[in-house]
Amino acid sequence: MKRCLLWVKLCVMACILGFSSGAQAQNYEADESNPLITVVSPTGETQLTSNCTWKPEKGNDNYLPENNEAYYDADNHLGTLIDNNLNTYWHSDPTGMDLRTQDEWIQVDLMRDDLTQLMLMMHRREDVYNGGVRHGITPVELDIYATNTPDEESSWQFIKKLKDIPASDSEGWPYYGYIELPETYRYLRLIPRKSSGTPGSSYAYWTFAELQFYPAVPITDKKQILQNVVDSIYDLNRDFKVGEGIGCVSQTAYDTYQDTFASCLDQIDNPNATDDDLNAAIANLRKAIADITASVNPITDGWYFIVAGDSSFFKKQGVDKAWNADDAELKWGTLDSQNPYYYFYVTRQEDGNFSFRNGGNDKYVYTVPGDAWVTAVYVKMNDTDTIHQTVEPLGNGCYYIANTANPFPYHPLSHNSGAGSFGKISPASVYENISWWKFVPADASKLDELKELQAKKDRASALADSLVEARTLILTIKAPTTGLIKAASQISTNCAWTAANGVDKLLDNDHDTHFHSTTGMNLFNQDEWLQIDLNRTDVSKLTIEHWGRNDGAVSGTAWHDTPTKYVVKATNTPEDETSWKEITILEKGFPGNIHNAHYVSPLIDMKANYQYVRLYVKGTSSGNSYWNLSELQFYSEDIPASESSLYTKNAEMKKAVDDLAAALSVADDHVNNLTVDGTEMAPIRSSIAVINDLLNSSERIQAIVKSAEDLNKKLYALATEGGLITEVNSKDDGTTQLTANNTWMTITPDNDNYSFNAEFIEDGYNLLGALIDDNDQTYWHSDPSWGALASNPSYLQVDLKRNDVASFLVRIDRRNDLYNGNNRMGVTPTKAIVYGTNDDALAADINSDLSSWTEITNLSDFPDRNVYSQWPYYSQNITPDQPYRYIRFRVTQTCDNTVYWTISGFQLYDAKDRYDNAKSQYYYVEGMKDAADKMMNLAAEVQGKLDNGSATLSDGQDLQDAIDAVRALYQDYNALDNLIAQAKKLIENAVPGEYMGQLKDESKLDELQTAIDAAGGIQTSTAKFNELKKNIEDAMEAVYDNIVSVEPGKWYYILSATAEGDAAPENYYGARAEVKGAALYVLGSGKGENEGVYSAGNQLRWGMDDIKNKEREGDIDAIWRFVPVPDSLNLGKRAYYIQNMRTGWYFGNANTQSNDYYFSGSTTPFPFRVTYIGREQFQIQSLGGKREGALVSFGDNARQVRADLLSAEFDSRASFTFEEFDAEENPEIAMQFENNRAKIVTLPFAITSLGINDNVHAFQIHSQPSDTELGLVEKDEFAAGEPFILITGDTTLYEEDQPKVTLLFETPTDLSIKGDTVNGLVAAFNGKSLVDGGYGYFSGNALKVTDGETKVSVSAHSGYINPNLIQALEGEPDVTISTLDGGILNKIKEAVSKLNVKVDVYTVDGALVKRNVKAADAKKGLKKGLYIIGKEKVLIK
Repeated sequence: MKRCLLWVKLCVMACILGFSSGAQAQNYEADESNPLITVVSPTGETQLTSNCTWKPEKGNDNYLPENNEAYYDADNHLGTLIDNNLNTYWHSDPTGMDLRTQDEWIQVDLMRDDLTQLMLMMHRREDVYNGGVRHGITPVELDIYATNTPDEESSWQFIKKLKDIPASDSEGWPYYGYIELPETYRYLRLIPRKSSGTPGSSYAYWTFAELQFYPAVPITDKKQILQNVVDSIYDLNRDFKVGEGIGCVSQTAYDTYQDTFASCLDQIDNPNATDDDLNAAIANLRKAIADITASVNPITDGWYFIVAGDSSFFKKQGVDKAWNADDAELKWGTLDSQNPYYYFYVTRQEDGNFSFRNGGNDKYVYTVPGDAWVTAVYVKMNDTDTIHQTVEPLGNGCYYIANTANPFPYHPLSHNSGAGSFGKISPASVYENISWWKFVPADASKLDELKELQAKKDRASALADSLVEARTLILTIKAPTTGLIKAASQISTNCAWTAANGVDKLLDNDHDTHFHSTTGMNLFNQDEWLQIDLNRTDVSKLTIEHWGRNDGAVSGTAWHDTPTKYVVKATNTPEDETSWKEITILEKGFPGNIHNAHYVSPLIDMKANYQYVRLYVKGTSSGNSYWNLSELQFYSEDIPASESSLYTKNAEMKKAVDDLAAALSVADDHVNNLTVDGTEMAPIRSSIAVINDLLNSSERIQAIVKSAEDLNKKLYALATEGGLITEVNSKDDGTTQLTANNTWMTITPDNDNYSFNAEFIEDGYNLLGALIDDNDQTYWHSDPSWGALASNPSYLQVDLKRNDVASFLVRIDRRNDLYNGNNRMGVTPTKAIVYGTNDDALAADINSDLSSWTEITNLSDFPDRNVYSQWPYYSQNITPDQPYRYIRFRVTQTCDNTVYWTISGFQLYDAKDRYDNAKSQYYYVEGMKDAADKMMNLAAEVQGKLDNGSATLSDGQDLQDAIDAVRALYQDYNALDNLIAQAKKLIENAVPGEYMGQLKDESKLDELQTAIDAAGGIQTSTAKFNELKKNIEDAMEAVYDNIVSVEPGKWYYILSATAEGDAAPENYYGARAEVKGAALYVLGSGKGENEGVYSAGNQLRWGMDDIKNKEREGDIDAIWRFVPVPDSLNLGKRAYYIQNMRTGWYFGNANTQSNDYYFSGSTTPFPFRVTYIGREQFQIQSLGGKREGALVSFGDNARQVRADLLSAEFDSRASFTFEEFDAEENPEIAMQFENNRAKIVTLPFAITSLGINDNVHAFQIHSQPSDTELGLVEKDEFAAGEPFILITGDTTLYEEDQPKVTLLFETPTDLSIKGDTVNGLVAAFNGKSLVDGGYGYFSGNALKVTDGETKVSVSAHSGYINPNLIQALEGEPDVTISTLDGGILNKIKEAVSKLNVKVDVYTVDGALVKRNVKAADAKKGLKKGLYIIGKEKVLIK
């Protein structure tokens, strides 16, 4: 490391020793009797100041030892630098500035201006901390500036860069640096550019103990001068590499240098050397340095392999490692001259740096974000050469390579000290040999052929990766229980690590154990293998399956080093090493570096029968030189399917798997022969789809069986009368039949959250009485302070008053009470245990131990609390071992996993009274008995097939047909009852009248009542039942059709119809507290009333009198129209897209935020249904997207518009009304724009009369007079979506945050969100990111041009200029505008950044005209005709 750093010095010194005044550095020394810095004070006169002094808090013993304390107390931190004490020190602020990106300085006032030759002295720290000496982080690269007018920043002149400062942990302290000023200066600044503790490291701060300037005085002793020169380069003679390679030196120059160096040493030792002898030695040595530097073989433009310069790769692996690239990143791997991605065309640029173009994809090596070694930050590739690469010679034929945007040398990540196999390239903040690179010339004459071949390999590799799923699926379906490897004794190896991780782990069916190869070998340059004795001699084809390690998955530790390359060999005479025949190399289709990596090989054809097979591991997922596996198995050609597998049991599955295997065989053949043509995956995907469909069919068929069982239950009318619990009271006289061990007794009439019918409270707190009142609005609640239900029994106890009930069932109903207008369902049981006893004493003690009771059964089939139609719950018949008088119902788990539960109904029935046959459709509906019997017989048959794995899709379809036949006869009285309840609610709450939300024809309510009356409480045929139900539906639709509601073609405000007094907490989105009457609007993020930066993804808001001072009246952010959804979507009546006037965007999808859902604006229309709910109010329901079925409601948080799954109630946050914005009464709308400003505008509506506004002009593009000018022609009418350039006021007076100007537009009748392109003006309706160069845009008040390096974001409802699309119009432009700073609007479709790219120019018949010229100069001097410039055809007229 020391030698490489000294060589860097030599490269600098070679330029200065013989050819500049810097050579005098060895001729001068410091006059230490005359220090120039003597006064440093925090107040008054001082010679040292700084912009970056660290002043840590007192008590920071790490950075404020007691030695510094006096200076700290005096606030004289810089005073430590001249106290001749290495235990005190100055430190830059490590918490503030960063010297790598900012100018940090110490400023010196010499207090004299008569010196031009100075010697800088710096000394590192020597303070002791925790018993150790600390040297700190010193500057290793320092810029010197000078001036005589320090307060004038522009007056500071660069003097010199000092790059030979040693790192603080190196030798060479104190440091002396010679500085020669071009004229006399009084003030100097020291600005560090790099700091280091160890050679090559880099930090953001700097520190040292002493700083001084002395006059530089000539050295009179010539021998001392010679010694100075020799000392500065003493070790360098061993670092030169002689040879023909890039960066090497000639033998002649090397020999001359060595001879000269030795001669100088002789002169130093010669006591008789004269001054002439010594001067000649000094001159000769300087010349030898210059000659050897000049003889270094330079990097010329051409093709190269960029090869690792560190020999550790070749020593450990026997291969060279080199750069390669994909389309995204720069990488490294084993040099492959047959792979075009390893070729780089290197071009020296005018700035002395280089560009590197990859031969495989023509992309350029780019840079990375940041400036430090971060393992997640890799060097990127780029389409254009926008960042040049820096190349720093090291003198041994190697180089550090970095780039102009990041100073740190490129480093091969995952190098593993030369044992790594591949990785990515990242800048490293530590300079190491592993980051050395060599330029090896490459013969690229066959590069085009290599690219074509590589393309075939890439296609084959991609296809091989895609086949992994198919191979794995076949193996999964066949589920082989044994393979060819049946015992660990069949496996041997030459690379076992420990017995605890031996080969037996490969067969233990445990993915958390593994075999591990020894770390003492290296798979890259040694043969490491597993040998398998097949114990058979008839195997010629086999498949390999392996699993990677999984034991680090739980902790997230990357312990897996799974093989990713096998060389497969076979023999019948394993002892004869020469007999092993290579069969194939497996390196495609392996999973990535993941836990539990599952690999299944293609079928391997060994072409002969073999008993012994070896797997030589030659690559790993981690790149490490050792490897590990969890499981390993071999299978013969026909993978044996187990007897229990779906392949064996299901004929459909067997055919699908066989079809997949056949398609896989074709694909494997194409991969191996590099004949991939894109047809391979279609039959594979088709077969996989069939298999997945069959796999999923079991679940689907099971669901069909359950559907049949659920439907069959509905055919029987469950008992609603005759329950066994008839008396529930709060008396203590033994008459009540229902008790509980943890009733919540704190429920009171004034507890409105948990209130229910007062009669039960007034009746001696008979809270259990609510369970048998047949009312789901009342309920019982267990104690919410109870302990965990699993360990703290919570139960109801029933006294049947008899012990002759041989079989019974439990009926439970959930709650359905109202609170704040919302239905509450409570917390229902999900698991329960039923107990029984006949012991009166045991039952008398409500807290008696359940262990003395007899456990009868467990219940866990409770319905989903949220599915109202599945309640009440009826259990299956419960038949205990004997009849019991006393029954306990214990809940052990609830739907919310709470310690309490609550229900509205509880009853027990004798099983013989379970059904009411007179009310059961099974008996009274004609044809139902036969249809239901057929359905249930089929269900039993299909369930049997499911149990043995033989059920097919056709079985499921047969059962589904039987279900459909039953459904065709079924009369859904629950649906009818709900419909009638909804109809009655509609009649009760409809308001007659002619205004919004009112009923125009009151007779429609009478017709609806008639339809309700006709359907009440009758048993009839299915046809008649359906007719009566439809009559009610039609009558309801007639009511809805006569409600005054929104109409297409009109504009509306959407206003909350919540209850009076409903208030939201104040927050940063506005002070409006009252919700009722609040408007829904589109949120813009800009300032001002209407003007803002709008984004389709912005959430919608409600309110309007918020921080934007919005008032609802006339504000187009809050004006909407309702566009009917096309009939083709089959969404029914009153389905609309809701569109905003200001933006043209739609009321959009619901977005998730913190488990809540909020509506946002959208460029895609989403359907909503507007439904009248009564009392002049409506609900708005989402009909699609992420929250389908949710109602629009106003939330508290940030005034967001929520998507809530709730039922709409009157006067709630989900109820709305609509107020029309009458276009006739409001012929104009107002919008605000920045004044004195030019910008591109795209509006969703047409502009027909812009001229009604004063001092406002609108333009389209007329022409492009030059690369920096635009000609404009004025217009005052524009179509919807047509972009135009809007100029308001006097643009010369533009200032940021100035008052806005209000513009009037005709109230639109239609909207469009399709942006147009008109003569180079391109609409950006939804915003646009401009990446390429040459596009025009307005920023502030200037026409600017994108440069291709900085991404420019154009806001929504704006636009940009594409000069390629401009066609000159007839006539003359009305006005001409110019770009800021002469930016070029590029007319030849090339970004500005590409103008400096070097290209070759050919005639169309292939003759070279120009080589390696700038693209900007390529057309100069060409005769008219067609040429190929770079990669494009260009016509020269």
